Amino acid sequence: RMEDVELARSDEQGRTALHYDGSWFTLDSTADEESTRRCVVRVEQIFRAYRQLLPPRSQPQAPLRVMIFGSQDEYNDYLQTIGASIANGAFYSQQANVIAAASELNRFADRLTLARSRHEELRKTYQRLDDGLPKQLAELGAQLRGQGFAERDVDNELNARRLAWRNEMTAALVQLTAADRRNEGRFVDVTQEMFERMYHEGFHAYLENYVFPHERHSVPIWLNEGLAQVFQSGRLEADMLRIDAPPADSLRLLQAELAGDEPMSLTDLLAAPQREFQEQSVQPQRAARLYAAAWGVAHYLTFHQPLLGSAALDEYVATDAEQLAPPARFERLVGVPLEKFEQQWRTTMADLHAPR
Repeated sequence: RMEDVELARSDEQGRTALHYDGSWFTLDSTADEESTRRCVVRVEQIFRAYRQLLPPRSQPQAPLRVMIFGSQDEYNDYLQTIGASIANGAFYSQQANVIAAASELNRFADRLTLARSRHEELRKTYQRLDDGLPKQLAELGAQLRGQGFAERDVDNELNARRLAWRNEMTAALVQLTAADRRNEGRFVDVTQEMFERMYHEGFHAYLENYVFPHERHSVPIWLNEGLAQVFQSGRLEADMLRIDAPPADSLRLLQAELAGDEPMSLTDLLAAPQREFQEQSVQPQRAARLYAAAWGVAHYLTFHQPLLGSAALDEYVATDAEQLAPPARFERLVGVPLEKFEQQWRTTMADLHAPR
């Protein structure tokens, strides 16, 4: 819960930051306190979901660090400081064991504070008017009686005005409360893209820190990126990360690829080196095709031939498995010839539908 999150002040790149020490990661944020608490809760939920779907089996030597920047400018300054050129709004550095993410939470916090202040002033204004209503009605009653109106008519007029004011005030306060809720809910919109990237980058970090550290395992790039995309498309419901619904964009891209004249073969995917996944600015079409195919195979192995947490997957990412050619290594994972698997996979993915 947000109120249970303990934060300490720290210094981050010359700026005051908030620091959180957790069991699975530490977090430093240059965003405001309320937004930082929300981010801590969300990242804790993400890592809890990872653990439920892929149980941990290792402990890192040093804690994973999450850095959330309250503005894009702060994120860009950080990239410049470390000499990195990264187009994405979040990334994971295996060498530094850091997830860094950009946001516009500072701007959101400023707008939210301004809206809250205005709404509070309006509430005070309505309360002052309400407090002064008895005096106004008393003066009006005296005026009407002085003009010769009957007592019953005076009472009816005062009651009507009292009711009209109550209705007006109640409606206004209801609108203010609804506006407050909408503004609070904007946090989801403001952080949606950031958390989608963090689902992705966080999975890379979780896999490296708690499941298959690179010193003792060899996770092929297609599998690492494919599973990260499966998790990136997840929807967080309570403490459960729902990843069963295929993302419409990924599915559409993959199905177009499979229906094309020269679809990428799994042999090509399995043998693709890491640099080809990373060259999104150099060979964007090639990288997009690789990511789509990697997501498709990872989705299939998660839901149609479940292998997460299996002994077969452990064997597949063992360092000695690198001695096998990529197709032979994959065949040992799925237990059937590559050609047969590819045919089944293509049929399944072609018939798959994204939720509306």
